[in-house]
Amino acid sequence: MLLRPRQSEFLDKTLDALSQNDNTLGIAPTGAGKTILFSHLLGQLLARNAATKALVVAHRDEITEQNAEKFQTINPDIS
Repeated sequence: MLLRPRQSEFLDKTLDALSQNDNTLGIAPTGAGKTILFSHLLGQLLARNAATKALVVAHRDEITEQNAEKFQTINPDIS
């Protein structure tokens, strides 16, 4: 799935912040593609280091299912 230019910029800045601080917070408005963004982000982090683990927390089952579906679409080789 191709990212829009603003999404690519967000992803690059987030990866840069993580490499400098080991922690960051990304904030984006409704419709910005947060699920797609964190799926790409986690996919890149996991590809760099197979020992990396991630936990995604959501307050609704529907959102959890959406997150899992999008993640698998973007990262079909990562469980």
